[in-house]
Amino acid sequence: MLTSTQNLVIYTTANRPYEPFVLPYMASCLEFNPGAYVEVGVEDADRFRSENTEAFDLLYARYGASMDITNADFSHGAPHSARFLNESETQREFLYIGDIDMFIIEEITPKHLMIMERFNLPYSNILRQGKKALSGLHFTRTNAFYPLEKMEGSIVNLDEAMLYQMVAKKGHDMPPEDFRHRPSHGYHVSLNRRPMCTHGLHWGMSPNYLPEYLDFTQSDFFQSLFSCFALAYQRVFTVMDMTLEARYPNAYKDQDRRWLNAHVFFKD
Repeated sequence: MLTSTQNLVIYTTANRPYEPFVLPYMASCLEFNPGAYVEVGVEDADRFRSENTEAFDLLYARYGASMDITNADFSHGAPHSARFLNESETQREFLYIGDIDMFIIEEITPKHLMIMERFNLPYSNILRQGKKALSGLHFTRTNAFYPLEKMEGSIVNLDEAMLYQMVAKKGHDMPPEDFRHRPSHGYHVSLNRRPMCTHGLHWGMSPNYLPEYLDFTQSDFFQSLFSCFALAYQRVFTVMDMTLEARYPNAYKDQDRRWLNAHVFFKD
């Protein structure tokens, strides 16, 4: 019998400016969700695969045929809405639609199944306070979201409000307004957020994920894959790692992070 994670497809999209996040997103999802299938929609799948053959050789050697890069249509709304406007080509019982700029560090399915059972809903999400909008991280039974509802007009530029309408059009109830627990499953290395800040959105670098994060990123596999990442992402990752070390120095005291060195900021 398949586990709930083996019955999971993790799907998202990335337009050309966000393609540097694709490989680390796929690797982190696959590492911590054994048996899940990861699919990322891009503007030109053939080009992306041909530009990243070494990375895909490493990924396939470690995870097998559990991933794909597919073509996604970005012409019908804002780029961040595309993950809800395109349908994954591979489908299983459960579907998780996330953000491409997440670094996933835990198994996704278990927490969401408990939330779905608690509220007797076919999906797991939260309402944005004071808005008719769901958060942009959506876990659902696939048949509760696909086939996609047709969306038109300005709403296609507002991903979270659009998602709310798509779920409502399926006839599903909304979660309670006072329910605030929405698992992120890792670090949100968004270019629209600061790594740490006193007020406002940040990368959410909880110490709860640190042991698994350090074990994975210290592995020979990750270090080999890291050399295949776009320089832009290498720099973002280095900022994240240095921020984590500054915030949690005790976790790093026995770590040798010399492989992640300063030349990342200077090489062409």
